[in-house]
Amino acid sequence: GTTYYYTAFAYDEAPNYASGTNGIGTSEDSTLPSSVTNFTAVPGVAQITISWTNPADSDFAGVKIQRSTTTYPTTSSDGTTIYTGYTGMGTTTTEAGLVSGTTYYYSAFAYDEVPNYSTRATAIGTPEAPAIDHFDISAPASAVAGNPLSMTITAKDSAGSTVESVSGITLLSVDSGTITLESIDASAFTDGIWTGDITLSKIGLRTITVTNGSALGTSEIIVTNATIEYTATDLGIEGMSITVPAGASSVEVSVTATETTTTPGDPPPGYYIAGKMVNISGTPTEFLLPVIVTVSVDGPLADPRVYYWDGTNWSRSGITLISYTDTLLTFTTIHFTIFAPMAVIPSNLVRFGPNPYNPNSGSNAKIWYKLTADANTSIYIVDISGTLIWKNSYASGINGGQAGANSIDFNGKDRWGNLLGDGVYIYKVVQGGSSIGGGKIGIIKK
Repeated sequence: GTTYYYTAFAYDEAPNYASGTNGIGTSEDSTLPSSVTNFTAVPGVAQITISWTNPADSDFAGVKIQRSTTTYPTTSSDGTTIYTGYTGMGTTTTEAGLVSGTTYYYSAFAYDEVPNYSTRATAIGTPEAPAIDHFDISAPASAVAGNPLSMTITAKDSAGSTVESVSGITLLSVDSGTITLESIDASAFTDGIWTGDITLSKIGLRTITVTNGSALGTSEIIVTNATIEYTATDLGIEGMSITVPAGASSVEVSVTATETTTTPGDPPPGYYIAGKMVNISGTPTEFLLPVIVTVSVDGPLADPRVYYWDGTNWSRSGITLISYTDTLLTFTTIHFTIFAPMAVIPSNLVRFGPNPYNPNSGSNAKIWYKLTADANTSIYIVDISGTLIWKNSYASGINGGQAGANSIDFNGKDRWGNLLGDGVYIYKVVQGGSSIGGGKIGIIKK
């Protein structure tokens, strides 16, 4: 780099010298500058901070840093240039936006004004995964106790971005009851996301907590009941059953039932209580879905219905009749109170069925009637000429002579054990010397 000045003089044999001609030249610099020292690559979250010390060469001009993900760059043009700095620009730089877990190889080259590049200085670094700040939880708003529900857990950093690398064990807990999946291994996460099934045991508003170190997330789920069946044995009332369907309650379910003989009020006009009146109580007092109730009735009934006592009157609002037989009536309700099966009061409180009746059908006919008091009672059947062909008497207080509904089997045979012939017969129910009612019977044998 030194400058040299030249003058050339021509001369003859004498010698005589001509005036000089001037020239100038500078020698070429091929000396490599010293390398940078203290070259380091310090990993951070998705970034690496690179530092170095510049050489003290008088002709030092700057630093060029190359990067590769396979090996250290060997020349100043090998790999990717991530920094070119000049004197006075500092001795540190940060490369951001790197892939966590990937190893990066760096080579630093000092250069002079030519430029000549020094031998490389090397450093290596692997960016850290961002710290998990919290978990986002995606789950249904409600679930049935004991039934699996699908849930998605996503690891998030403080900026709300997904943390793709999860380490250690992630723990799951619930504020009350049990949760079937209590921990998730890191290998079960895919790019920071886990999806799977859990099961909660306890009914109510449940809070699920997910933790991993100091990171946590919570989610609230309303857990409703699984299907609950109450039998006649459970309830202590013959012929009665209650089914609380899954999802009908978000609180613990309890049911009790008692038979009551005291009516809180007169039945609606034209109706009478036609079976067991029951008082159902428990929790909740109102359900999210209809509860199925079966009660016994004294049938057959005309226009059977179910009423409940609303504190002032008998009401049918919200009651749906599902099915009815001569002995059982099934309905749905969304609340508990006093319920009573009812039926239309017939103009004649005595009925015979089926009518006409076939004695060869293999089943008995029924003589049904309602009495207002216990008393000795008799049933008479006569043919069209008035001849008595069948009679049966019943003591006071038993079926046939009891207050309320009475149901008597009739097999189609006369008092001598013979099948009745085809034709019309007349029956009558008598209590205390007074006729309660009666009617005609049609006998048709097929």
